[in-house]
Amino acid sequence: MIHEDFQRRGLGTFVYDELEGGCGRPVFALEVNIDPPNEPSLAFHRGRGFVEVGRSDASGHLVALMVKQLS
Repeated sequence: MIHEDFQRRGLGTFVYDELEGGCGRPVFALEVNIDPPNEPSLAFHRGRGFVEVGRSDASGHLVALMVKQLS
């Protein structure tokens, strides 16, 4: 979501704070690449409270399906 040249500056945290605060839904769902792996993204989302609820390879690469309860 954030270009690697701009990571680790708080931009992702800012964006997610805004999305989570204003989405108006009880659950925030997303997917993160597992193959090829995106370890920084997995760590970021786990750190924000997202948990893996499944996996999918429907798009040609394996992704973790992750959710966070907002309310």
